Amino acid sequence: MKLQNLRIEHLGFEEVALIADVESVKFGKNTIWVSVSKEYESWLCTSRYDGFLVALLYPAMVYGEDIEINGTVSKRLLRNINKYAQDILMAYNAKLRRISITAKEVSSEIFKTAKHIGTGFSGGVDSFSTIYNNFANENDEEYKIDTLFNFNVGAHGRYLGTTSNGMDSGKLRQLRKEFLKQYTDSIGLPFISVDSNIHFYHDEWRHLHTQLLTIVSPVLAVSQNLRKYYIASVGLNYDKWINVATEERFISLAGFCEPYLLPLLSTESTELICDGMQHTRVQKTLQLIDYEPTKRFLNVCDTREPQKKNCGICVKCGRVGLTLSIVNKLNEYTEVFDIEQFKKKEFHLWGDAFIKYNSDFFMSDIIDFAKEKGYKTPPYFALFMYGILLKIIRKLFSKNSRTKLRKLLKMP
Repeated sequence: MKLQNLRIEHLGFEEVALIADVESVKFGKNTIWVSVSKEYESWLCTSRYDGFLVALLYPAMVYGEDIEINGTVSKRLLRNINKYAQDILMAYNAKLRRISITAKEVSSEIFKTAKHIGTGFSGGVDSFSTIYNNFANENDEEYKIDTLFNFNVGAHGRYLGTTSNGMDSGKLRQLRKEFLKQYTDSIGLPFISVDSNIHFYHDEWRHLHTQLLTIVSPVLAVSQNLRKYYIASVGLNYDKWINVATEERFISLAGFCEPYLLPLLSTESTELICDGMQHTRVQKTLQLIDYEPTKRFLNVCDTREPQKKNCGICVKCGRVGLTLSIVNKLNEYTEVFDIEQFKKKEFHLWGDAFIKYNSDFFMSDIIDFAKEKGYKTPPYFALFMYGILLKIIRKLFSKNSRTKLRKLLKMP
């Protein structure tokens, strides 16, 4: 696999792209690119292939293609990938093969323009927690976030594909971007939207499978002005992560290794920081109560389009709703949360939490928090019987039949 001809191309009057040519046995002759609006052209890292190296690392290891870069790579990044990161990836996926990665030149130069501190913004609990701790509540300018990003690298659906509910992934991304920009405008921070075809090279796998690499890649591609970048962790705190990391093998790369892989993908100019693992998901959710914008812009739902309320009953909504209910704060989120729907399904959501107590750390944290606060949940006997009913349904009925039966029984 060869990477060469790193360049800037202007896409009309508004967009500008950082592009490199790719030659590969698997992908043939192709290009890899990221693009931003013209006002942020100075952020594009035109002198290093760092971002594109990270983007192609996993596919190259899957297909056993060495990477040859006809240009410059950050010395720290190249050394750490060759010496450490490949071993971590092979531990995550036993089918990966060690490859040789070479570059025409390496550089330890620190960009003089790398002065900004950024993070991604999706409107979720993890995202808002990072902003709350490192912007709203941070007074040290050396660590305070001053720029927010939104990357199109797989979270909105497959490259040029559709979402699970049939919506065009490009349309969904545009709707989300417009919704999220309302928040960034309200706090006066720049919101840099980065489009890309990086996830084209990862289409074979689920987004979570390689998400950590597809997030780091565009960060390094726009790192010309970036000194620090906080990456919001996937939700587990350090204590829980130690117990569950091996279960994330070949499921979620971030869940498997984010606290020790991320530092290895930093460069001399840009430090990548894994943020949020110092808190449980319950603690993160409780932080939101003290941050007023979350009551207008919280965006956790798996099933809705932006601009509409969180449904209140999907897994992610259920976790937030139960946590807020314990501290009697759910009614403060009427603008973004379908509270009526949540209350109709609250027993079933508690039942789901109860039966997952030993298998889902998010749910066990919620149950433990309810006990700690003396919150009156539905009787455990009723929840136990609910769990037995669910197990019977799963054992006796097909997936389609289970869906119909759950609707008949008004279960979420």
